[in-house]
Amino acid sequence: MSPQRFAFILFGLLLLAKLNVAQDLKSKIDSVNSLTYEYIVSNTRQSIKVLSENLQQAREIEYIEGEAKALSNLGLAYYLRGNYESSTESYLSAIRLYENIKDYNMLAETYGEYGYQLKRRDMNKALLNMRLGISVAEKRNAEPIRKSKLYDNYGVLKEMKNELDSAEYFYKKALKIKNETNDLVGIPYSLNKMAGLKILRKNYSESLRYLKLSDAYRKKEEGDFGRAENQMLYAELYLRKGEIDSAISRYKSCLALSQKLGYSFLIQESYRNLAEIYKKKNEYYNAFSNFENFVIYKDSINNLEINSTIAQLEIDYETANKNKTIAENSLLIKQKNQTLYTLVAAGLFLVVAFVWFLRIQKLKNEKEKKELELNTLLTKTEMVKRLSEEKLRLSRELHDNIGSQLTFVISSLDNITYQDKENPIAEKLEKLSMFGRETLGDLRNTIWAIKQEAGDTSQLIYRLNELIINLNANMVSPKIFLLNTIETPLRLTSSRLLNIYRIIQEAIQNAIKHSQASEIKIEFNPLGKGFAMNIKDNGKGFDLENAPGGNGLENMKARCEESFGQFYIESNSSGTELKCLFDTN
Repeated sequence: MSPQRFAFILFGLLLLAKLNVAQDLKSKIDSVNSLTYEYIVSNTRQSIKVLSENLQQAREIEYIEGEAKALSNLGLAYYLRGNYESSTESYLSAIRLYENIKDYNMLAETYGEYGYQLKRRDMNKALLNMRLGISVAEKRNAEPIRKSKLYDNYGVLKEMKNELDSAEYFYKKALKIKNETNDLVGIPYSLNKMAGLKILRKNYSESLRYLKLSDAYRKKEEGDFGRAENQMLYAELYLRKGEIDSAISRYKSCLALSQKLGYSFLIQESYRNLAEIYKKKNEYYNAFSNFENFVIYKDSINNLEINSTIAQLEIDYETANKNKTIAENSLLIKQKNQTLYTLVAAGLFLVVAFVWFLRIQKLKNEKEKKELELNTLLTKTEMVKRLSEEKLRLSRELHDNIGSQLTFVISSLDNITYQDKENPIAEKLEKLSMFGRETLGDLRNTIWAIKQEAGDTSQLIYRLNELIINLNANMVSPKIFLLNTIETPLRLTSSRLLNIYRIIQEAIQNAIKHSQASEIKIEFNPLGKGFAMNIKDNGKGFDLENAPGGNGLENMKARCEESFGQFYIESNSSGTELKCLFDTN
């Protein structure tokens, strides 16, 4: 046998072996991707680990179908764990892959899944993606099981919008398909949705009938997710019927199963509803305890509304103890009153004494109330004073230390440059001096924002005018214009003042460096109870999808959202426009 023939045969054997290995690996990837919905929702932590490894293996062998399915499953698992950013990224990546390979069955399903997960975060986007999924499924004649799932979930969105007739139409449409295809997994989910709808319509007997039908299917399931969902529905049913103790028992059962599964949404809902029930029962210790646990599982622990509610529960709990004492004293007074009424005939002296006694008690209660209000006010005042003192100390430290050091550096550089202007290093030193001045200016603006307890748009406009006048004086192009149409100044916190100022600084610098614009316009316009900030240049624009590296855009977006604003940016060959919309509430 010739060496050439031997090499050819060896190459063929190696290629065949590689193909067999790749095929075996594909089978393994498909097996992991076939994890059932019930397994994923019942084992979210383990599912994320296994599916992430599966995704990596699919990418290594360039197995697109396996990669897309792993991403879709990960989107669900991340959503159930409350990791919405990773969930969104996974779903959108899966959608792009399914579009590329024209797998319309999975494309329709993934659109629907993504839309369903968005329902509590962005209803408009949820409806859009759900309709896209239904449209693809109906036009491409997708499998019945995928259509039923889409109809079911679209019904949920309609129910959340209080369009109950539409919701019932889609629930029944889904249930019909599931019964016709004997979908034992999907049927109880549709039954649960019908049960929930009947609760909303106060048809409790029908709701109970659907739930019992669902229970019969749930008993055959391996995981506890379905049973946990049923307990939540039973609790809501009993709560609506006024059977409080039964509702509490069911919420506790749901909580125990959800904690075992790690299903954060059901855990949050159980704690939240238990807190509300105990609060209505005036059991403030239990209410506070459950709400504390609810906060632990809430997406944003620093949410102001939650913190306010916790504070209110703490106050309610403390007040309840005081009210108990007051109630006991009131009862004692009432008993004395009844005794006095029976003795009115004994004489005017006893009547006068009784009135005097009530007057003393009233004055005492008013005194205690005023003392409590005064103590609360003093505490708040002291906290505000300490915060102001700390901000003043910090600004003083920045000014006295860093500011004075920068000033010294700038003066030293100026002296060196002035003494030896012919030295080639002088130009570099002059640039360093200019940079130092810019840095000192930024430091002063930061100190200005820190020292502000609060400000308004007029102060911001004043500072921006200073910045723009300085910039226009030191460059020929682009020219910067500022327009403010807000007639009544709007109140701004110190952090929002600084963030808006920094956004405008960053946008101007980006336009100067990259846009080749001849003018930049900055506008402040009223918008409802808030205002809109608009920054536009007439430069060459750039591709937002393939923007060059750097954190400028991300920093501006982060500052806008940190100040509770909505960030938008558009760019084309006519220029770039950046918007931040703020609500002053």
